[in-house]
Amino acid sequence: MKIGDYQFHCTLQQDAILPPYKGSTFRGGFGSALKQTLCALRRQDCPVCLLRETCLYARVFEAQSPAASGARLAARPHPYVIRPAADTRTRMAAGDSFNFTLLLFGQINEALPYFVYAFDKMGQNGVGKGRAKFVLDRVSCKGQILYRQGSTRLESCTGLEALQLPVDIDAPPADIHLNLQTPLRVKHQGHFVQKLDFSTLMRTALRRLSSVMASYGDGEPELPYRELIQQAQQIPTLNDQTRWHDWQRYSNRQQEAMQFGGLVGEICFGQVPARQRQLLCLAARLHLGKQTSFGLGQIAVEPP
Repeated sequence: MKIGDYQFHCTLQQDAILPPYKGSTFRGGFGSALKQTLCALRRQDCPVCLLRETCLYARVFEAQSPAASGARLAARPHPYVIRPAADTRTRMAAGDSFNFTLLLFGQINEALPYFVYAFDKMGQNGVGKGRAKFVLDRVSCKGQILYRQGSTRLESCTGLEALQLPVDIDAPPADIHLNLQTPLRVKHQGHFVQKLDFSTLMRTALRRLSSVMASYGDGEPELPYRELIQQAQQIPTLNDQTRWHDWQRYSNRQQEAMQFGGLVGEICFGQVPARQRQLLCLAARLHLGKQTSFGLGQIAVEPP
């Protein structure tokens, strides 16, 4: 499965008031702009729309239809992640720059021009309190400039990477250190996990890999899931510095404030087998847990 890692660079044209974590704001603005761009039946709700199976907006933003045949999950994950920069400023002035990363999975990379157009339109609509307008200066991928403001051409990206399953599984076990950079929201037995163990983490990683690759790649990966979970249950936690972080966002669609707390901080696990380490690193590139589409579940896997 191909992964596109695109950087969007923007400049504010007006003073802006934005939340400390901007992922949900960008996602909401992007969704509105994409629907304005693509929706042929503007008064029709997606679930009952005759065009929902072929409409790019429905495929990208309303990705709740059944996953590909053979997948373990009933719902297809969103084919993108919007990852804002680690900038917690809530007040920004006209002329300030900001950026964010857009991850696209599989064939959805072919729809990049629609994403660029929608984010450019989002700048015209404005973001945050007061709807501050901004300009999309450029879009790049692995240092390659794909788009500049005012251009009528989008260059083809040469930096798409392939998500490949681990092959060097004979390496010795080793400790790993995880930095939960944005809230990790994982449910187990109907409740959000507030104390993370390696078994729960590995289940979450395997679920994410399975659903994304089944929906946007060549099918569900052939892995010894039962064996991997059994191994994960034996992995000890060496040091746990995670904490629950409450975070609230306002949903324009549902017209109410919503709680999206999750785990942040650092945690270390001991003597993790090579295959488990590699699968975790692979899954972490896609973000883990719930609400990944606006950047939650961002995890850095590092040496201890």
